[in-house]
Amino acid sequence: MATVHVNLGNRSYDVLCDYGLLQSTAKIIREAGLQGKAAIITDSNVAPHYLAAVTSQLESEGYSTSSHIVTAGEASKSLINLETLCREMTQQGHDRSSYVIALGGGVVGDLAGFVASVFYRGIPFVQIPTTIVSLVDSSVGAKPE
Repeated sequence: MATVHVNLGNRSYDVLCDYGLLQSTAKIIREAGLQGKAAIITDSNVAPHYLAAVTSQLESEGYSTSSHIVTAGEASKSLINLETLCREMTQQGHDRSSYVIALGGGVVGDLAGFVASVFYRGIPFVQIPTTIVSLVDSSVGAKPE
């Protein structure tokens, strides 16, 4: 597996790149030390393809999850959706020990990252990009020209 280390001092992280990593989601999350409830945020385009697989894999490894689906498209990056997602997470029992998984492309990654940054003043965040552009954008913050 190719691993790219992004060196940011105490905020450093690794970017894992390989085929089939989706089937290793629970193992990778466990190795990262995450143990709380996972809020999986995705959109209406990605959910039919990947949400059930990620959810069942995590739950079969003992993780508790909740799923949150927004409408696909740029308009979903809104304060209304931010508030809705935070309310849903609170209603479904998420707390300071929870973490957010962004399952999807750029809009999902941006929205889920913002949710993670404000929920309980910040909780861990995992990106599972589903497009090449979102892979580059979510891992190093740069888009190809």
